[in-house]
Amino acid sequence: MNFQRPEIKSRLLSPRIFIYVAILLIAAWWINRFTRLGQNDSSQPPAPPVNAEPVIVSGGERSDLPLMVVISLPDEEVRGMVAEAQRRHEGVCNIVLVTTGIDASDVKRTFQVERLPAAVLFDQDNQELARVEAEVTAEAIDSLVAECDKKERQAETASPKE
Repeated sequence: MNFQRPEIKSRLLSPRIFIYVAILLIAAWWINRFTRLGQNDSSQPPAPPVNAEPVIVSGGERSDLPLMVVISLPDEEVRGMVAEAQRRHEGVCNIVLVTTGIDASDVKRTFQVERLPAAVLFDQDNQELARVEAEVTAEAIDSLVAECDKKERQAETASPKE
């Protein structure tokens, strides 16, 4: 058996080596390209924090009342409407106003709303009961609270407490 070994120089300069190196470089470029797309651009300033006015809900302790979160841009009309609704529905539903800055994307993503202002009603177990987007008026808030109160009364009559 006579094995002939090609010279090392001819093996290093074979086309196969060039093809492997080219594939390796293309794969590295492809991976680098998609990892840059997934990273956050730190050159942009962070979004301003959400401004929520301090609200005392039932003396600061846990409440069994439903919670309505009204989300809007800074607007005195909405602020007055929410303050009036808080007075009207005290003891029936806790109402909280969350005002956002110019960039409301974080709040929209958190509450899964498309248009502002929006009102989202939650029950005692933090389950969403109802929502209104873009047409938040005093009547809409009243109807959401009435609907929630009606559901509560139906639940109480279905399972009376002993």
